[in-house]
Parts: sequence; C-alpha cells; structure tokens
Amino acid sequence: MKYLISLLLCLSGAVHHAYALELKYYHEVADVDKIHKESLGISHGFSGGFGAGLEYKRAARESGSAAWRHGGHDELKYHLKQKFQPYSLLDVTPEMGWSRKANSRKYKPQLKLSYRYTKHQKLSLMYRYEIKRTTGKARKQTQIWQLMNGDKIAG
Repeated sequence: MKYLISLLLCLSGAVHHAYALELKYYHEVADVDKIHKESLGISHGFSGGFGAGLEYKRAARESGSAAWRHGGHDELKYHLKQKFQPYSLLDVTPEMGWSRKANSRKYKPQLKLSYRYTKHQKLSLMYRYEIKRTTGKARKQTQIWQLMNGDKIAG
C-alpha cells in the first residue's frame, strides 16, 4: 500500500504535464469459486507517449468474503509503456509489466499495434510473453496473442 501512496503523490505533482490521468476501481466475483476480488489503480500518460501505472489487487481468502474487510491475497502490478506513432493512423506501443504476490513474480513484456480505420474505431493486435516465477516451482512461460476491435463512444 505504501507503493500506491508514493505513486499517487508523485503523479499528483506531475498533473500539469499530464495527457491522461486515470483512476480505477473494480470489484469482481469469480463464477466457480465465488471469490471476491477488488482492485484500485492509477495510470498516468504524458503527451510524449510515455505512460506508467500501478494497481493494487486483493482477493478474499475464502468464498463469500469481501476482500478488503477480511484480509486476503495481495498483488501489486506495475507497468511502463511508450507509444510511438510512425504514421497518423498507426500506433506502436511496447510495454513492460510486472506483478508480485507473496510467493510469485510475473514479467510481462508486450507489443501492441493499433490501426485507426475510422475517426472513432481501431483494430489492434497485441503479443505478450508472460514469465511467472513461483517459489518452489518451475518457471512458467506463456505466449498470448490478442486481436481487438475498439470503438470510441465519447468525444
């Protein structure tokens, strides 16, 4: 939690240089095990294309319990990214993400290509190579490909 507070203070001092500042909170309940998860995060993007973010996630220890009130399994996620625009309709965004729990660490380098085919719509292709290291277990590696279609609703 002290990392989240430190980042909030640093980013609030840089607001006058901000291109986009995003605060988010979400709550989810898994269908199968009914475990509650809550997340609080902040992301900050600058006009030059650089962005950084931090997210704190907590999952309840048992089903049916609220994550914040009854303690839980904590996870802290960080990410850094740099957006490049080689052409007016194309964005290239390399990103590096990290997350850590009490007994595991994840490293998530990724590359995203986005093509705006209309003023409010874009098609994106994302590739991520995820490396997970858990205490006492073998290293796990996963490759993820995603194809996304986005539609901007406001503004």
